[in-house]
Amino acid sequence: MDEIVEEDPMKKVTSWLLLLSLVTLLLPAFAVAEGTVTLEWFMDYAALPSKWNLEEPVFAGITQATGVQCSFNMPAEDASTKLNLLMISRNLPDIITTSDGDLRSELIAAGLVWDLDELLKTYVPESHLFTHFPADLKQSIIDRDGGWYCYPSHMSSEGYESIWGYCDEDTEEFYKATKYDNRNGIFLRKAYLDQLEIDVNAIKTEQDLMDVLQKFNDAGLTNASGASVYTMMVNGDQTVWLTMDGIIRNTFGAMPLTDDGQYQSIFYTDEYRDGASFLNHCAQKGFLTETHLIMDEETLVSLTNSGRVACYIGPFTTLGSGTDLNDVWVSPGAITPDSGATPVLPYSAGMYTGWLNTMVSKNAKDPAACARFIDYMSSREGMLLHMYGVEGVDYTWDGPCLVRTEEGMGKVEDGVTGIWGFYAFQDGYFPRSVEHRSLDKMPPTMAYSLTDNVVVYDASPFDIPAGYVSENEDMTFIEIETNNYLEATLPKILLAPDDQTFNDQYDAFLAEMTRLGRKDYDAYLNIKVQENAEKRGIELKPVN
Repeated sequence: MDEIVEEDPMKKVTSWLLLLSLVTLLLPAFAVAEGTVTLEWFMDYAALPSKWNLEEPVFAGITQATGVQCSFNMPAEDASTKLNLLMISRNLPDIITTSDGDLRSELIAAGLVWDLDELLKTYVPESHLFTHFPADLKQSIIDRDGGWYCYPSHMSSEGYESIWGYCDEDTEEFYKATKYDNRNGIFLRKAYLDQLEIDVNAIKTEQDLMDVLQKFNDAGLTNASGASVYTMMVNGDQTVWLTMDGIIRNTFGAMPLTDDGQYQSIFYTDEYRDGASFLNHCAQKGFLTETHLIMDEETLVSLTNSGRVACYIGPFTTLGSGTDLNDVWVSPGAITPDSGATPVLPYSAGMYTGWLNTMVSKNAKDPAACARFIDYMSSREGMLLHMYGVEGVDYTWDGPCLVRTEEGMGKVEDGVTGIWGFYAFQDGYFPRSVEHRSLDKMPPTMAYSLTDNVVVYDASPFDIPAGYVSENEDMTFIEIETNNYLEATLPKILLAPDDQTFNDQYDAFLAEMTRLGRKDYDAYLNIKVQENAEKRGIELKPVN
C-alpha cells in the first residue's frame, strides 16, 4: 500500500502569499505613492506606450522599486533635431537617451550631463554598477568621452560575458555557436513555401531566389483572411539603409575598400552595384514597386504580422512581435550572386560601446531619482521585470533558466506592456544568464553566417569615432549633402525599367556623388580607418 503523505500546511500559506503578491502587483488601481517623482525622459527608440501606465505590472513594478515614473518624450521623427533644439535652449529633460553620437559628444563637451561615477557615488553609493559594469567597457567609454557619462544599451566586451555567464550548458553552447548571429537577411514565410512545396535549403543562388519569387508571384497567394500577399517586401522608406546596407551589400560581397585596401564608400564597389541590380530585376518583374519603397514601418509591420508578405529582405526585428517568429519565417542563408562573388559578413570583434546612450541632465529636477532609476533598470531585478514581465504570468522557471509563457511571448515589444520595450536598458548578455536556448531550434537569423561560403571579416577599423566628421565643417556638409542625395536617388534607380536605364542612371549617380565631394570625404575617413587598422593589426583587403 502506498504511503499517504500529508501536504505541509506552510506550503499552502506560502502559495497563498505568493498569489496575493501577484494579484496585488496586477491590480489596475496601483496608486502612485506619496513622494513619487515624475521624470521627463527623451528617447529616440523604444517600444513603449505614449504614457507611463501604472495599470501595467511592468510600469507599476518599476515605480514601486524606484519611486519614479516617467513622462516620455519620443519624437516620431527628427529626434536628433529636436534634441539639438532642447540642448541649444538649455531646456533638457531629466534623462536623455540618444543614438546620435555627435549629439552625445556635444552634450558632454558643453557640461550638460552628469558623470555617472559622480552621480552614483553621490546618490546610490551601493550601486551594482560599480561591480557589475565591465571595467574594459567602462574604460573604453572614458577614453571616448573623457568620462563615464552614459549608460549604453546592447553593449559588448570580453569582460561583460564573465559578469553574467550562462544559465546552463545548452545555452552556453548555443551562444558560442551563434556568435555571428545576423539580424539582417532574406526571410521567407514558411507557410507559403510549404504550400508550394518549396524546400528552403534548395535556394542556393541568386537565380534560385528569383525563381522562388516568381513562383510566389504566379501562385496568387492569399493570407488566412483571404487578403492578397505581396511577393516580396523591403524596408520601405528605409530601404537604402536597412535593406541595401543591412543585407544586400553583404550578400553580394561588397566591402568599403578599394582593391589596394583604401577606404571608399560602399556604393562605389561593383558588388554593391550588383546588389542594386538584383533589386532592380525584382522591380522589372513586378515584385518590387514604388509603393514598397515609400512604405512606412508601421504599415510594413502590419503586413508582415498579418501574413501578407511572402519574402522579406531586411532586419528580422521588422517582422513583428508577439509570436515565435522562428516558426513563421525561415531563411536560405547567404545566396551566391550570379557574379560568383563571395558573400561577406562584417563583424566588429571585441568592444562595442552600445547603440543607445542614456545620460542624466545636469539640470535634472531630482538627480537622486535619476540615479535610482538607472541603477534599478540596469540591475538583474530590473531587467527581469522590463525584459520578461511578471513571474508566473509571463514566464516560469525551469531549473536555473526561465521559459516565456505563451501570454508573455505575446507581449514582447507590443508597445503596451513595456516588456522588451525599454531599449535603452536592454543588455545582450543578461538574457544568456536567465533564458534557456538550444541548438535544437536554430533561429533563421543564424542561416546567413552558417552558410559555408560566407567570409566573416573584422569591421572594427571602420568604426569612426563620434565627432571625427562633425568637427570638420567641410566634411560634415559633404556627408549630409551626399547622404541626402543617396537616399533620394537610389530608390529611383532601383525602379529603372530596363538594364540599360539602370546602368545609365547608376553611372550618373556615381558621377554626381563624386562631384559633390564624396571622394574627398572618403579620403578623410580613410585616415582614421588606416589608423584603426594599424592599431588593431588588421590587414585591409577586400574579399572579392
